[in-house]
Amino acid sequence: MVGLPFQTLDHLADDLIFFRNKDVAMVGMGPFIPHPDTPLYQYADQIPSPEERMRLTLKMIAILRLMMPEINMVAATANETVDPMGRETAIQAGANVIMPNLTPNAYREDYLIYPDKACVNDKPEQCRSCLDLRMKAIHHEVLYNAWGDSVAFTKRTQSNS
Repeated sequence: MVGLPFQTLDHLADDLIFFRNKDVAMVGMGPFIPHPDTPLYQYADQIPSPEERMRLTLKMIAILRLMMPEINMVAATANETVDPMGRETAIQAGANVIMPNLTPNAYREDYLIYPDKACVNDKPEQCRSCLDLRMKAIHHEVLYNAWGDSVAFTKRTQSNS
């Protein structure tokens, strides 16, 4: 999460170094979205603006893409919740994975980890066509039925066999 209360640029830099040192194969980074029912909400006045959290998230994605070009990085729903074009801008910054919300609508209310979550009312089939159109608009294509392991993970597992 990017933009937590009291989080500094040094903390974010340490996160990037941690990912590299742990040789991760996949990372999901998104802007922190405060939920009123959590303890961190009491620090709402110390949370950067949504625009600043999104700007920092995009920088983190771009820097990590340069540091670790073969990993998978998620364009999180939180990006779209903060900015209507957030998943697209995350893809353009270096993310390469979109995770659609396929939870049946009857259960989505049970998984509202932050307020105003994007796409909560969309049916799974709506989500698919929406993502196709949104990615096509930025000259990207959603690959269905393709194996999703990152190049980093594939190389690691092949060298261990």
